[in-house]
Formats: sequence, structure tokens, C-alpha cells
Amino acid sequence: MREVLEFLGVESSFVPDTSRRYNEPRIAKAVKSIQMIRRLGVINSLHRITPTPLKALVHSAIYKPSGSVTMTPDDRALMLDFYRHDIRRLEAILNRDLSGWLA
Repeated sequence: MREVLEFLGVESSFVPDTSRRYNEPRIAKAVKSIQMIRRLGVINSLHRITPTPLKALVHSAIYKPSGSVTMTPDDRALMLDFYRHDIRRLEAILNRDLSGWLA
């Protein structure tokens, strides 16, 4: 982080606020229902009319917590095998060893 701040010309002692999270993945509890509601355009209307204090409650009722969905070891092995060539190409571009990702 220090190197990035120095590159940007920002004081390297600057400590950014990392407590707020943006663009976190959202996994719907009822996928088909959410898709239908989105197609009907109800989500945007609901977002506009819902009071701010209730938005977090509605969000937690519709979506699963971000850490609740995990990849099984078999799925991880399948994905690593599928993307192995791309990971090797990225290693060459970055001039870094990413073998830890392939373990």
C-alpha cells in the first residue's frame, strides 16, 4: 500500500478508511423470485420508496451474507485446472510466481 501511495504522490503515512465495503457480491436467497422482480422493474421502485433505515433490513432479507457461500475443494480444483494456462500467462506478464494459487 505504501508503494501505491508513493506512486500516486500521496503522503505514505496516510491511512485510508477501509471500514466501508463497496461492490460486495450479493447472492439472492430466492434467485428465481429476485430475477422476476428485477424483470418487472419492482426493485428500482422498492429501492426509491424504502426508508433508509429499513434498506439494510430489506437487503438482509433478500440476500445471503457475503461470506456464506464457499467453494468446495472439488470445485476449486476444477476451476484451477480450467484456468491454469491463464494463471501461467499472468505470471509471465507480471513476472511473479503465482504457484501458491495453484496449490
